[in-house]
Amino acid sequence: MTKEPSWLRDAARRAQFEPWTLGRLFSSLCELESTCDKDLITELQCDAGTLHWLYLCRAPSDAHFAGDVEQIARRFGLDPNRLAALVRRADALEALAANTADSEDHKFLLAARDREDGEEPR
Repeated sequence: MTKEPSWLRDAARRAQFEPWTLGRLFSSLCELESTCDKDLITELQCDAGTLHWLYLCRAPSDAHFAGDVEQIARRFGLDPNRLAALVRRADALEALAANTADSEDHKFLLAARDREDGEEPR
């Protein structure tokens, strides 16, 4: 990539909080796997500037996943298979984390309800 604009790093950081961006997906992946941007850079075989640009991209849609990944990969000179695998892994881990959180909330609510009924928690 060419020289990174001065505003890009801050924009990439803000993109982590936008639900439609790769930035949110990648930052969630890093949190769930206890990794960091350097690991993403290594996996995608790109530089930090490219990763920052990726953070600003719209995440691939389920309906057009292959085409979206191909377009993003072509734009930034990435291997589309590496990018697709990373996005799919991030999606899967987010789904598992959400399911685990829902299960824990459900167990807590069942225990609270049982206590109200005078029963021992399950």
